[in-house]
Amino acid sequence: MTKIAEFYGFKVFVDSSFTGEPKIFIDYEADHISGYYNIEERCFINVEFPYYLIEVIKEWIADNLALLKEMWEKRTLIAVPEWEE
Repeated sequence: MTKIAEFYGFKVFVDSSFTGEPKIFIDYEADHISGYYNIEERCFINVEFPYYLIEVIKEWIADNLALLKEMWEKRTLIAVPEWEE
């Protein structure tokens, strides 16, 4: 897993070999919570985040979805810009 972004205590990782489902791994260190988000199906997988954190993650994903899809389509890492709400 390669870290592609960090914001508000979240760290976002992607499988840099781009195998399996197109998904990202999201880790929230403050509360030791983590889970996956499927980029293609636009849904969380095995997530225990409270509602207020899910809303922040959804906003970040909405702002970066096209870039995340492009990474998986091209099977290459692309720099994710710093996020400003």
